[in-house]
Amino acid sequence: MPHARIVRCLCYDQADYQTLWDLQRALVDSRQQQLCDDQIIFAEHTPVYTIGRSGSESEILRRDPAIPIIRSDRGGRVTYHGPGQLMVYLVWDISGHSREVRQLVRQLEEVVQRTLAPFGIRASSDERRPGLWVGRDKIAAIGLRITRGVVYHGLAINRDPDLAAFANIIPCGIRDGGVTSMARLGVNATRPELERQLIQAFETTFAITFDRSSI
Repeated sequence: MPHARIVRCLCYDQADYQTLWDLQRALVDSRQQQLCDDQIIFAEHTPVYTIGRSGSESEILRRDPAIPIIRSDRGGRVTYHGPGQLMVYLVWDISGHSREVRQLVRQLEEVVQRTLAPFGIRASSDERRPGLWVGRDKIAAIGLRITRGVVYHGLAINRDPDLAAFANIIPCGIRDGGVTSMARLGVNATRPELERQLIQAFETTFAITFDRSSI
């Protein structure tokens, strides 16, 4: 992306998944018509299981009547979202940039690595398994969709979610790894602290500038 490309930031607390999915699709339509700037949305969700385009309901091992299940149009398989997990949704026009999806994913992996490093957490990527890992446990997930030159959905970082909720599913279709969080690793970071590191990591990795009046 060109240097100093401006990105607007929106923040939500405890939003339901459908509401922010609808918002993303509305922003995608506006972005395709050049009616708005690129956007990043920081949010946490009320508890929900989502099934991505590659996923199946068979990957939900036990149903919790208190947690809805939504089939999403994002990439990836089945995962859980809930309080304590920071969602980072992108609505970016990438039509003018020769960026393959894999390159974009690698840059988002780099964002997560740069974000977690100041907290003393070394996260690594794995060609065989999507997401970011600390040892054999997953700490962040990435799932995207690109339509008519605009990318949306994004990534999730486990700050301090209810990890027991992942026991009801096969997270991201992976059977030979667990799920962890910053809190489980002994890091008690607040959401504002995590967001500040994310903003720095995005600005460094993508050479963008956040519209800080929107944060």
